[in-house]
Amino acid sequence: MDYVSEVTQHVRLKESKKIVEQFLILLYLQKSASTKSLSAELLLPIPVVTAIKKEFIKLGVVAQQSGISLTDRGIQYVEDDMKYAGLNVALYNKLLSDRITKRQYMRELEFKIASIYENRPQVNVTLDQAFATAETAIKRAILCVENFTLIGKSVLCVGDDDLVSVALSFLLRDLFPGNDEAKSRIVVFDVDKGMLDYISEIGTKHKFAIECHSINLRSPLPLKFLNAFDCFFTDPPYTQDGMLLFLSRGVGALKQEKGNSIFLSFAKKPLEENLKIQQEIINHGLSIKAIVDSFNEYYGASLLGNRSQMLVLESTESTKMLINSDSEYTKPIYTRETNPQERQYRCKNCDYLVFMSAENDTEFQTIEQLKSAGCPKCNNSTFHLLIKNQHITPIEEKKHLGTHIIADFFDCCEEVLKDTELIRNYMIRAVEKANATIVSENFNSFNPWGVSGVIVIQESHFTIHTWPEFRYSAVDLFTCGTDLELLEALEYLKKQLKCATMEHSSLLRGLFRDNRIVSTVSINN
Repeated sequence: MDYVSEVTQHVRLKESKKIVEQFLILLYLQKSASTKSLSAELLLPIPVVTAIKKEFIKLGVVAQQSGISLTDRGIQYVEDDMKYAGLNVALYNKLLSDRITKRQYMRELEFKIASIYENRPQVNVTLDQAFATAETAIKRAILCVENFTLIGKSVLCVGDDDLVSVALSFLLRDLFPGNDEAKSRIVVFDVDKGMLDYISEIGTKHKFAIECHSINLRSPLPLKFLNAFDCFFTDPPYTQDGMLLFLSRGVGALKQEKGNSIFLSFAKKPLEENLKIQQEIINHGLSIKAIVDSFNEYYGASLLGNRSQMLVLESTESTKMLINSDSEYTKPIYTRETNPQERQYRCKNCDYLVFMSAENDTEFQTIEQLKSAGCPKCNNSTFHLLIKNQHITPIEEKKHLGTHIIADFFDCCEEVLKDTELIRNYMIRAVEKANATIVSENFNSFNPWGVSGVIVIQESHFTIHTWPEFRYSAVDLFTCGTDLELLEALEYLKKQLKCATMEHSSLLRGLFRDNRIVSTVSINN
């Protein structure tokens, strides 16, 4: 018997049946509770909680003595029908209420899955991909727990280059240790075959039941996926039309009932654009439950400021698709379609200059395609990004003695910037990330705080200076080598310094022209 639907119908709740489910789940987790405490946790008036309680008592699911508790029938219903059998109740409760323990668990899980996230296929910028950190994926997964929309539910990832499906699967394994039964259905839609193959590979290796489907959201969803899911995650393209398409397709995949959750990650825009986004959400008949600024963190997404907001939405009786489920979508949805950019890459081996555009009039449209094909002149596969969105004088016949990158790290962790040994270790690791060779190093602390350090490398030097009181750090990377991964070193430092925003620019030092050295050339990145 579906006790939840039965009680929802008899009480005639204005809220969704999720509230009735949560009533039972809280009793299962807490063993016993008072009407008053349940009222506070469910954010319902006491008379409504009392009405729910009385209906469950009639069905023999709940009993009341000194407090409200589940009967044996109620426990069996929660464990078998709602799929909570075998739950690590202690961990679940900590994720719901203990912020310190939750943070500790997140760090442990992040360490466990770090290599999976580091080894993702390269980003495809034509699809507006910018990989979220492992920590972000874990935070998204825990949102499912906090909103009671994971266990026993069908969860959809509308696009999943951030591997939320993987984080959800690891979380479920920790919540149900030693239990191989699938407690949730996790499905991924994505147009990137390489990403789908990678998720499938991880799923096979760890025995996760993740369903991956190659779907271009411009096309109608297959009928079997309509009205099939209890919630969905999406981190759509950065454009308003891209958000509209991904959100509308996700709504079409949701079950037609109120209270289902949508977790929408989207860059915070200027005020007027932000209003338009919220209007699109409301036009879908969705309720905005919460907006969390800077919830998502990304690698190398300078267009987003490396952060984006999380909008937690809920379906209502008025929820609808704004794009018909049976129609093609033809408007541009990706940034490069709406604002084509030209970029220039210089081969690190022979200095050959390659022009690249999202439009079809260039040989290469992405750096991944260029690396795969190799330099047209020497077949080398490593390149340096010179400039974006503007033309420069070709330099294929110029040579220079060194490349100097100047980087500013803003809003860093103050405690990290004070720790000399930590800074030293991070800088050494950054040198390793750049594939450089250390000759010597020297780091010093200053009173009351601040760190300065230099690492001399065979190719030149790396330096750092920190101002903890301003949460700021300045880093210089100078090399006369041609095959160092300097940008990878910077991205590593950004993560370790817990930096919110990084800005950098490049200088070509000792530039040769007509067999003599001329002025330094600045290349803004």
